[in-house]
Amino acid sequence: MAIWRERRRKPIPADAEIIRRRGGKIARWQVNGRTLTAEVDGDSVVTEGRVYYARWRGADGLLRTASTGCRTADMAQRWLDSKTAEVERIKSGVVTAAEAATAEKSTGLIDDALAAFGADMKSRRRTAGHIKETVSFINRAATACGWRRLADMDGLQAGAWLRGLLDNGVSARTHNKGLVALSSFGRWCVKQRLILSNPFDSLSRMSEKVDRRYERRALTTQEVNAVVAAARMRPVIEALKSYKQATLSDDERARLEHKGWNRALCYRLMSVSGLRYGEARSLRLSDVHIGDTPHITIQAGREKARRGAQVPLHGAIVDEMESFVEKRKQTLTGDSTGAVLAFPGLMGAHLFDDLPLQVGKQFKGDCEAAGVETVDASGRVVDVHCLRYYFGSELARRGVPLHVVQKLMRHSTPTITSGVYVHSTLSDMGAAVDMLPDTGATATEKQAATGTVNAASDTMTQHMTETMIADVKTLQFPSSFGNMRDSGGHVAETCKTPETPLFTGDSGVKKMVNGAGLEPAATGLKVRCSTN
Repeated sequence: MAIWRERRRKPIPADAEIIRRRGGKIARWQVNGRTLTAEVDGDSVVTEGRVYYARWRGADGLLRTASTGCRTADMAQRWLDSKTAEVERIKSGVVTAAEAATAEKSTGLIDDALAAFGADMKSRRRTAGHIKETVSFINRAATACGWRRLADMDGLQAGAWLRGLLDNGVSARTHNKGLVALSSFGRWCVKQRLILSNPFDSLSRMSEKVDRRYERRALTTQEVNAVVAAARMRPVIEALKSYKQATLSDDERARLEHKGWNRALCYRLMSVSGLRYGEARSLRLSDVHIGDTPHITIQAGREKARRGAQVPLHGAIVDEMESFVEKRKQTLTGDSTGAVLAFPGLMGAHLFDDLPLQVGKQFKGDCEAAGVETVDASGRVVDVHCLRYYFGSELARRGVPLHVVQKLMRHSTPTITSGVYVHSTLSDMGAAVDMLPDTGATATEKQAATGTVNAASDTMTQHMTETMIADVKTLQFPSSFGNMRDSGGHVAETCKTPETPLFTGDSGVKKMVNGAGLEPAATGLKVRCSTN
């Protein structure tokens, strides 16, 4: 084991002053106002590095050499002592070599790990927006908590910082998004063996239902039809307004009509297939299959879950989709009558050619033109994603099993399907309750409510009452009942066999005999014996 500074040789600087001293020569020169000295060896100077290096023998018996990063001999020696102590722990079986290597990597900078984490997400086809948001949140947490190295990351600090965000008005959904970002980074670091365990596993998600800032509602069928119709007509109507009712040229009118058809068909496709807007916008001509089983293929790289899917097409939209595809091909090939196969790149073209990256503003305008409220009285909003809500809600309303709705919505769990996307109105729930059997009033009560009481029913009730009273009058106690004794060994007077019947009087009128110490109970007769 040893520590040293590396010695480097380089030519003597031209402006260096050679000083002869006892035992040798020393060169002295200046660089950027600093005076440097070095030992002269022939026609070169020998300089020493600023940091110390160390050499030690690892647990596998091989010699290791590394920079300590220390500029003083004392600190370099401490660094080397920690390495030798680590070797002893591995040899004694306290830790494994892999755990020791991971602990060493945990001293790496968070910035370097974040850069590698972002590159890994990019290789897994995550969107640029998602990568930027995730890395930015982790950077914010590291800066707020003072983390520089991976070993500095602490779940308690992160939890306190996240709670502070809630206190400052951040929603529970934003809190959970940050928690997911931190947890995913921690899991990635464990997988890459940069740290031993995920420090953010102990963090808990907040309930988004109690603090929901942005709640969507499902559209009705009438509203969807109105929005689709408005989207198709709006480009032409707005152009006429802007031109002050001037006559549009045929080419301009055709372009605007195609623009409206483009957006309207996208809305309609989303409402009958459950596609997200980004998925619908990224569709290619080759993804549309019109045949025995019309369907749309979503490539894995363009789907949110990155799994890929085949979505069946509603029969009512097949003809319009086929016409739109033919029109799109004609637009791409011009007036050529050649076969489509003559253009190899044709089928790779986008299905919808004139859709914006963000359609929120256009969809809001379409809703206003259709007379659909974008915010209702309870604060629920309507945006383009509500078309997907409509798809799930309508499937559930028509009795489609939940597991089938889940597959059509392409959700990972049925909880997401039933808890978020399937919306039931008050009328839906009322109709469901009306399907229950009537377990309310009896036939007699119904007749009494209408004033037509059945006399035969009253006669039967009176006869049953008289029969029960007659049975009670003939009740007799066993002879052993009178032999019950008190704690002193004497026969209890109040517990002797009664001479008189329990009930007296005619016409079924009940009268309790107080001397016997007996009283009727709901499920029979209970005897109470008392010596007081």
